[in-house]
Amino acid sequence: MEKKERIITLTRRSLALGFFALCLLWSPQARAASLYFSPSQGNVAVGQTFAVTVEASSVDQAMNAASGNISFPSSKLRVVSISQADSIINLWIQNPTYSNSAAGGTINFEGALLNPGFMGATGDILQIVFQAIAPGSAPLSFSSGSVLANDGNGTNILTVMQPATVTVAKGSSASSGVVVRPPAPTTGRAAAPSPLFVVSELSNSDLTDPQPIFLWDASSALPGVEKYTLQIGTGTPVDAAPFFIGGDEYQLPVQAPGNAIPLAVHAFDAAGNTIEATTSFSIAPLPTPDVSQYSAELGYLSQTLSAAGTATGNTLTLTLERPGGLLTFSAPVGTDGKWNFVQSAEVPVGFWTESWTLSARSSDSRGALSATSAPVTISVEGLAPFFLLRLLVVFLILVIFMLLAMAIYRAVHEFKKWHIRSKKVLTAATREKVLEDLKRLEAELESEKTE
Repeated sequence: MEKKERIITLTRRSLALGFFALCLLWSPQARAASLYFSPSQGNVAVGQTFAVTVEASSVDQAMNAASGNISFPSSKLRVVSISQADSIINLWIQNPTYSNSAAGGTINFEGALLNPGFMGATGDILQIVFQAIAPGSAPLSFSSGSVLANDGNGTNILTVMQPATVTVAKGSSASSGVVVRPPAPTTGRAAAPSPLFVVSELSNSDLTDPQPIFLWDASSALPGVEKYTLQIGTGTPVDAAPFFIGGDEYQLPVQAPGNAIPLAVHAFDAAGNTIEATTSFSIAPLPTPDVSQYSAELGYLSQTLSAAGTATGNTLTLTLERPGGLLTFSAPVGTDGKWNFVQSAEVPVGFWTESWTLSARSSDSRGALSATSAPVTISVEGLAPFFLLRLLVVFLILVIFMLLAMAIYRAVHEFKKWHIRSKKVLTAATREKVLEDLKRLEAELESEKTE
């Protein structure tokens, strides 16, 4: 009895271990991404400006889009500017925006990454420059967010949104944790426009030039100028020295096409006095590419995407997308302005047929960009027709098998009936033959007796 119980116990343990092993084998591979602030905490004094970077982490799977809504206490902090420099996002669906509303500060961003996306532990999304305006604890948090996998299905792999805390102290206490930027001057003249300080754009007949040149000199309005900073749009003010090209000329970094882009230049002297000059500029886009030929259909059997047309520049970026899915490809533009693309698109195929859109944007060696072409529709055939076809084939095979089985059964049955009839006929004939032989033998015996 004890031996039987031990056998039952060992069997149960073996089954449990086997089930656990199957669970490990069948469990899906972890896919996780996070949004967080860097640094996650710091101390500043009232009046100081400091920078916090919004970062993404996706070490298991490449990501191709990120979005988020950030909340902060506008009674303690206010946003000075937002910078997209060095961001892993290279296609902003919506440029980052912010509000210092008394009801609560907010920052919103949404952008995509061109193929193959980003995979890593640290990826900068944007940098926010705050100014501390009142003492106390100032939490930064994500009220919502998403990180989409570069799998063509728009799978949201965001699992963690880490907050941050900034402690604002009174007075000019030393800061730690955050990157502190020089506060606005409190002595001398405050930043203000000066009629003697003018920023003007150097005349250029090429309106698509992404790096316009500007001229300025503030020495007449602010003697002893030590440095200049420039701010483009809502970006972070940066030192203008790296953009100095000689004389009074400064060449801006590569800019995307746009109209009336604000430009502010600040001049500083040794005492911290500053004056400001502002202007605006526009960058015209390159001519919109033409997509004259393209694959109207893709699917399970054909994944080759082909497209052709004309464009200005030397590189063409093709974007194939649907809600929740984005794929990007590049193709060279020939010296004759023609481009041709033929490549396996590896479009994820669903069960039903889906509609994707294809659009194109070109760029040249200077970094100038075109407008995006009007999207064309590409039908991606789903697996439903192949699934139904397989069902039909299986059904036909089953029908043929059943008919064949019925035919074999009938043949065997008829053979048995024939065999039985044959035996009966043979038995009757044999009986008659035997009776005849017996009668003949009896007749012969009688004949012998008579003789």
